[in-house]
Formats: sequence, C-alpha cells, structure tokens
Amino acid sequence: MEKSFPSNTKKVFHNLNLQPKNFIPIYSEKERKRKLGFRDNIWPFRNGIGRCVLIDGDLSIKNNYSNPSNADLYCIENNNAVSVSLNNSNTEREFLHLAYNCGVFNQLLGSKKLSLGTSGKLYVNAIANYFKAIELEKVQFELDLSLETKDTIALFEAKLPKTNKSNTNKTADFVIFQAFYPILYASQINHSKKIRFFFLDIIRYTSKVDFHFIEIDFKNPMDLQSFNNIPQYSTTIRMEKNK
Repeated sequence: MEKSFPSNTKKVFHNLNLQPKNFIPIYSEKERKRKLGFRDNIWPFRNGIGRCVLIDGDLSIKNNYSNPSNADLYCIENNNAVSVSLNNSNTEREFLHLAYNCGVFNQLLGSKKLSLGTSGKLYVNAIANYFKAIELEKVQFELDLSLETKDTIALFEAKLPKTNKSNTNKTADFVIFQAFYPILYASQINHSKKIRFFFLDIIRYTSKVDFHFIEIDFKNPMDLQSFNNIPQYSTTIRMEKNK
C-alpha cells in the first residue's frame, strides 16, 4: 500500500470518464482489472454516496483453499430445520443458516453458546485513515452475518461461487474493503469484545460442502494500512450428509 489520491467530485470523474457508478463497488481483482485496468493496484475506496477516493495498494486477498482430501474439522448435517439442507440449499443465506444449525460456527469460534448479531445493509460514518485522514459519510455496506460469544464479535462475508462441470469451484480472491467497513462499524459500538472478521467461501460437492474460513488480521480498525492481506488464520470445516 503506497499512497492515496485526493477525493474528487462527480464532475471530475465524469470528465475523465471515470464516473464512480461505473466501478464502485469492486469485489475482486478480476473486476478491478476490467474496470480500472489502466494501472495496477488502483482501487476505489468509497467514502460516501456516489463518492470515492482512488487509492494505490495491494488490497486483494488470495483464497488459499486447495480442495483438500481431508478437512480440518467435520460436522454432520442435521434435520432440525427441514427447510434448509445440503440437497436443497442454493443461496448464501440458506447455507449460512444450515451452517448455524449444524454447529459449524460453534466449532470455528470454540463456543457452545452463540448469539446472532446485526447483519444486512448497514451504514458507517467515521474518519478513516490511509496515509491521510479520509472522511467517511454514510457509507453503505452489506454484512452477511455476525455472531457473538461472551467475549467475541465475529463478522462474516460469505461467497457462494457458481459450480462448474465437476460441481466444484472456489472464489479466487477477496477484497479488504469488505472487511474494513464491518470492522470499523463494530468498533464504534460501545463494547469490550474482540472483533474478528472472516471471509467464508462455500464450496459445494455432490454430498458434502466445505466451509472455508479466512480470518483477516488488523491492528487499527480505522486505519486501512493496518489491514493485512495475508490471512492470519484459515480452516476448512466439512459438512457431510447424515447417513
């Protein structure tokens, strides 16, 4: 991460044929290259409605899932909720509910008791930093799931890649922005809990699903420079059908 550029008005972006609506948000390196490929490592950092700051940095996180023959942890599908199952789940939300019902998150967080936190469309206002102060004014972001233990707030950004002919696929990479806004939001709540953030890739097979978690390390929730694009921790929890 090297430098940031001043915030520009919509008119400036329009004159450069770089209207923010054409390239924000960006959720992958492939999408960044397609929309802003005129220079490596240029990313749009949203700081308000229809506004962004172009910043220079390596903000992509490679997915380290390697399609292992053996997972790190295992769990068995249960039928406590008949409306979500391995066979019938087709959306991120359904797989998140299935994982919650079957104890995937309990294993991940090492806690028998979990409470559901906030999720959905949220907004954050703050003074962030990326080599210089950047004012964030009502920046909207989506949080797929948050869970809480007695001492932890765990935030999750889930991806459900499309299946290919072999019925397996994985998300190529993730973008730090999708961790930054939720972490910043949670840090503004009055609490003493540790904030943890996980990218979750949901990899489907014929009779099982791998939940691959990548935890992001950060030092200061308000400073984008302190976010590490090398995973702090990763693990795969495999759910198998109840035979």
